[in-house]
Amino acid sequence: MTHYLFALPALMVSIALTGCEVAPQDSSGVDSRQSLNGLAVDGRVAGGKVWVDSNDDYAVDDFEPFAYTDSQGYYSNNPISGENYCDLPEISDEYQRYCLVFGSSMDSMTIRIEGGIDLSTGEKLKGVMAMTSTFDESGVSDTPLVMSPLTTLLSAATDDTEREDIRTALGFSDEDLRVDFSEPDEDADNFDKTRKLLANAVAVQTMMDILTGSADADSTETAAQQKLIKSLSKSIATNKVAPAQFDTTMLTSLVTEVSTDATKQSSVSARLLALNVEINKIADITNTDADVRALLKASEVISQLVKKEASGTDAEAIKKILDSGIDTLSASLKTTLTDDTVEFDITSVTTSLVTVGKTAVTNNTDFDVSEVTAAVNDAKLSSGTVWGGQWFVLGATSEDIGDVTVGSYMAIHLDGDAASTSGPLGMCINVTSATSSDPEDSFVNEFIGGTWSKVSAGAVILNLDYEGQTFQGQMKAKVEANTFRFESDVDGTIESGNLVLDVNGVSALTNVALPTSAADCANKVDSVL
Repeated sequence: MTHYLFALPALMVSIALTGCEVAPQDSSGVDSRQSLNGLAVDGRVAGGKVWVDSNDDYAVDDFEPFAYTDSQGYYSNNPISGENYCDLPEISDEYQRYCLVFGSSMDSMTIRIEGGIDLSTGEKLKGVMAMTSTFDESGVSDTPLVMSPLTTLLSAATDDTEREDIRTALGFSDEDLRVDFSEPDEDADNFDKTRKLLANAVAVQTMMDILTGSADADSTETAAQQKLIKSLSKSIATNKVAPAQFDTTMLTSLVTEVSTDATKQSSVSARLLALNVEINKIADITNTDADVRALLKASEVISQLVKKEASGTDAEAIKKILDSGIDTLSASLKTTLTDDTVEFDITSVTTSLVTVGKTAVTNNTDFDVSEVTAAVNDAKLSSGTVWGGQWFVLGATSEDIGDVTVGSYMAIHLDGDAASTSGPLGMCINVTSATSSDPEDSFVNEFIGGTWSKVSAGAVILNLDYEGQTFQGQMKAKVEANTFRFESDVDGTIESGNLVLDVNGVSALTNVALPTSAADCANKVDSVL
């Protein structure tokens, strides 16, 4: 096992050495540029990278402008806070980060988003979402266009007839392009409509994620995504059936688009059918919006399990879990995840359940669904963490201490004060792999800069800048004393793990300011620790 402390800098260095660079937000000063305003929704997506994909290649090229969504999922203008980021000075951090501007002789464009955190689950946005828009449609508005899995379907349609057929199957009108359906309100007149839109959006993104992970080894992620979204759009239009209600034949047809494995075609389609039954319950919930949110989280856990099984990761243990009944598992998860006063780390729930599944395999017993309660309780996040102005000195857990050498640490300073919700960050890494004697597997006073943004009481997004490239991570404070969970996405490679807070190290750095260089890491941080 490569411990997260070592894996993060190793990945960042390897990607940086490829020399790929992405240009910063367009600052050419061309007067014809216009700001493009929108909201990204699966659940609301915070910290996602939004760009104008002018050559339709699903990648952020160096000539394509980009921005990020704010903590509520908006880019360029947030009608809730009243902040128009594009009205701010161009040198400001907020303008550079959240203002999307574009100048082109072509009025129609495709806007995409990748990365970021789905606020309904606290997990990374799956895959890529898109929407086709014009300058006028994307202008600043109190009800901006909503980019979602549903607009992704429409953007992949081959012609107007296919687009209209998709709209009919989804029950999706022009007015719905500006409806935020991410948080259905039981007291709102459109509660029924938003629940149905949300159910189908979740079904689309879940199918895309699981099927992309099921693709043959010789297929790239981008190629699989492009093939799947076009096939999914065409299937909806042809069959006049909403995605959450796909039958076995339709699902199997989708799997065959990316996998030649007949066994996988059968098993994945069966899992998706059962999972879609649970997702479709979002449309039928009649009591409270809290139940909707709990079912979203439950579906995310099951989605993660199905994706792992399809990829061959811990497949035997996960088969034990899922064969106990996806409906039974979903009901148990929904019951334990209903408490809206508590945040949960969904990936930790999944990890704990896999551990239980492994035990069942070893003991040749059935999966015990009562273990769900313990898995959820162990995944609770702290609600009292102060993020701004704080140092976090983190090392390996007792279970993982043998993976790195003694004294290895990651020290992060989130600049600001107790009331801050975003700001600059500085990270100093001193870590060496315990399983390698290669000098290149040792990171001494490695500096990583970037920014941080609070997305909830228990979690922050980390945008890490290294050698001209930006990588995204997430840091969550667990209820378990002094334990933090990290996840990072380095060029599509996901690494995650638990780290333990060194309270003595934090105390020692109390008066040390934000580091901005490797020299600061050596002279101000490591010299103290």
